[in-house]
Amino acid sequence: MNKEEHIDPEYPGASTHCKTGDWEVARIEEYTPEIPLSDFDSIFICYCRYVLINASLRPLPPRIISLDSFGGDEKAYREYMESRTATVAK
Repeated sequence: MNKEEHIDPEYPGASTHCKTGDWEVARIEEYTPEIPLSDFDSIFICYCRYVLINASLRPLPPRIISLDSFGGDEKAYREYMESRTATVAK
């Protein structure tokens, strides 16, 4: 597998591949805060364990940039898309 062929010139330092990890959730505990001014309805603590698996690297799917990527800020999204169009046109 040639990793270089998957490098995005716009994000040359970004990850190009992934694999399923060796950690799995073994137990989950839920706590409900007693403080009424808390920002959280529930707090979850996950206990994980290391379980070695034999997983191979696979290419990451293409990045999808959408309005949601900008928190709904249409102006910022539009400016980004215009800058990409200008970069591709060069």
